Amino acid sequence: MHTLQLHRAVVPDIGRKQEAACHNSLLPASLNIIDISFIEDAAASAATGRAVLAEQQMRSLNAYIDERMANRIRTMDLAAALGLSVSHFSRVFKQTEGVSPRIYILRRRIAAACGSMLRSDLHLTDIAYMHGFCDQSHFNRAFNSAYGISPQEWRKLNKPAVRKEQQTSSERYSETYAAELAQILEHLTA
Repeated sequence: MHTLQLHRAVVPDIGRKQEAACHNSLLPASLNIIDISFIEDAAASAATGRAVLAEQQMRSLNAYIDERMANRIRTMDLAAALGLSVSHFSRVFKQTEGVSPRIYILRRRIAAACGSMLRSDLHLTDIAYMHGFCDQSHFNRAFNSAYGISPQEWRKLNKPAVRKEQQTSSERYSETYAAELAQILEHLTA
């Protein structure tokens, strides 16, 4: 709430001429009315000259997004979760995070999908559905746009333990045999 609006709420019958004179004397009383967390956020906003979402609000949004990852998440739903209008929420969110809510949600979905790809052997289609993508093609396009490679390539590059586990016994035998052969040849040439 703007200080002038707050003063009018505290002393509603104040006249316009008296308002300027009372402005400084009412400031301490008005600060007692405002929640401390909002004072800190207002100070941060004043320092940057822009309104921003509080850390608690961002934690709440992240929890909301994570709980509904597989479902459709609309900007209207996020704004309602914080009790803000859609236009105000969209503007303040972009000032806080530097991207629109839609892009932010997409990035969180891709990051969560990366975690699932590393922790499980689920098919990419299942991972796509679990994280709110309508199909694997949509997931592939979004992922490729973010990382420049396909999810499957990313998984192969970032999950080396899977590559070892997926080797057949003959491949493991061939590697062992090649290593032993190298040792024998080294011993013979020495």
